[in-house]
Amino acid sequence: MADKRTCAVPGCSRSAPNALGVRMRKPGQGDAWWSPNIGAHMCDVHAKSGARITLTYEATSTGRVETALHVVAQKPVAHSLKIK
Repeated sequence: MADKRTCAVPGCSRSAPNALGVRMRKPGQGDAWWSPNIGAHMCDVHAKSGARITLTYEATSTGRVETALHVVAQKPVAHSLKIK
């Protein structure tokens, strides 16, 4: 079955099997406190080409991890994930 997602890079219409995500690792193990996908996918070309990523961390008491992806020249993609 072919991947129907297209690359999040503006102007790119390639198939995008690579999911962008962020992870909060637990110390001393490969496990993570949380690791949500951001909701954006990249084609192989853009996944391997390099990127400039800016993170803003804001502590909350909601028990959730909220993400917002701002791709240059596109509307933000927002997600929320409950922490286990």
